[in-house]
Amino acid sequence: MSIAAATADVRAAMAALETAYFALQRQVAASVGSTVYPEVQAACDVVRDVYQVGPLEIVGRSKVGGLCWARHVAMWLVYGVGRMSMPQIGEAFGGRDHGTVLNACRRVDEALETDAVRAADVKRIKAAFDAKVERQLI
Repeated sequence: MSIAAATADVRAAMAALETAYFALQRQVAASVGSTVYPEVQAACDVVRDVYQVGPLEIVGRSKVGGLCWARHVAMWLVYGVGRMSMPQIGEAFGGRDHGTVLNACRRVDEALETDAVRAADVKRIKAAFDAKVERQLI
């Protein structure tokens, strides 16, 4: 098997794990009477596709630079919808606290003002995210 084929197989398996993770998260939320927010999965989907990170890496514990940035953008997107508090977003992204979400949002806002390359990426990601969330909420 070639490296490309093996990589594709691993990505497919990770995508299946992510789907199972979010399904389980929805099931647990429903069982305890919590609200399920589709924008979390939409943000993870869009960010994962753009930054080519593994599905569960966005909600995982890794602090590798590229993963942190992808996670920051996903948190920023979800916070921008305005339906979830920072503690709720932190919980959805692997049990983080509200300070982590606040830091993520500040870093993305700062990059929008100071880094033209990242700003262009974030604007493109936001447009794709908005379209995906709109389809899910209709």
